Amino acid sequence: MAQKNLFSNYTTKYKIFKNKDALSPHFIPPKLPYRETEIESVVGLMAPALKREKPSNIFIYGKTGVGKTIVARFVSSELLDICKKEDIPLYVSYINNKIHDSKYRVLVKLLKDLWEQEQGYFEEKGVKVYDSGTPPSIIYETILDFIDNIGAGVVVILDEVDAVRDLDSLLYTLTRANDDIGSGFITIIGISNNLFFKKNLDPRSKSTLCEEELVFPPYNAKQLTRILRDRVRIGFKEGKVDDSALRLIAAMAAKEGGDARYALRLLKKAGEIAETTNARLVKVKDVEEAKRRVEEDIVLESLSTLPDHQQILLLALSNLSMNTQQGLLGEKRSYFTSGEVYEEYKKTCKQLGEKPRSMRWVREYLNDLDMLGFISLRFSGKGSRGQTRLIELGEDPEKIRECVLKSLKITQ
Repeated sequence: MAQKNLFSNYTTKYKIFKNKDALSPHFIPPKLPYRETEIESVVGLMAPALKREKPSNIFIYGKTGVGKTIVARFVSSELLDICKKEDIPLYVSYINNKIHDSKYRVLVKLLKDLWEQEQGYFEEKGVKVYDSGTPPSIIYETILDFIDNIGAGVVVILDEVDAVRDLDSLLYTLTRANDDIGSGFITIIGISNNLFFKKNLDPRSKSTLCEEELVFPPYNAKQLTRILRDRVRIGFKEGKVDDSALRLIAAMAAKEGGDARYALRLLKKAGEIAETTNARLVKVKDVEEAKRRVEEDIVLESLSTLPDHQQILLLALSNLSMNTQQGLLGEKRSYFTSGEVYEEYKKTCKQLGEKPRSMRWVREYLNDLDMLGFISLRFSGKGSRGQTRLIELGEDPEKIRECVLKSLKITQ
């Protein structure tokens, strides 16, 4: 008897989904409701490119999932389309700075994007774009030569721009590049969740930006419901999402700061749960299960990017939180001193066969984890020995423990 193929159970067509890609945060729908004003602003600022003039640099701020990236990509796609029809040489490079997090990596990605859009030019010039170890000055000069030779306009979208380690140098280089170009231009669309990141920039970088700033407000539950309904029409077969489930997702996402990305993630996960259980449609119970799984996924994704010793520190803190004795009122302690955390960290390192870092390093780790929201730091009132720093986990200790064990591939 022939052995059943491992993928046999996955060959059947979807019962619920129609176009699953439409539920991705990277999918650009034909309409972006509740962002008409913001789109109009970006269009107005980018319009000089149609006259072959350099548009202003634009910086877009707002919380996660409020449409910053999708608006920038939507408008730049429309601009590209009309420039092709008008025979205007314009190129767009979208760069995620969580991945391309240095000036060098940004310049390499920019050159690769230009090469992909105008391959014939670079092949004729004999430019080998993918050579590793090319000096940044050579990459920079290659980009400028390309722009100058054909009078190209280049729009560089820097998403999560504040993640670039040498941001001052990058912004200074890109903005001052226009002084070295005879024709054409480079303009920047910077996207950030942090409205105040520019405070830390060098005054020279600030003075060369000459930027326009836009702040995107969060979506409310009513707006999220409309956005989700639009995506349901594209992504699901007709009548496959219960309206009460959809409204619950919108309410959950509204509580998370009006995050449309989170809403889409919940919708997609709820659909997957309904699909795998052969349900007739997506219901409230699927959304509730999706919320549990998505939150777990988000914590795990965030944790997996941390250095190992920061994860071990979180594991130690979760152990402390779970194992501490109940107080007189029957409640477990949630705050611990730096000394207690460090002792538990050393004990955890020993169990894992890791050499513990010094207390100085652990203080730095605690500051980083506080900034990322994994823990909360506060100082107690002054006592005979001054203030004591108290530390509390920002998430459920059992969830943190489970995610760290999974991330570090520890079996216990």
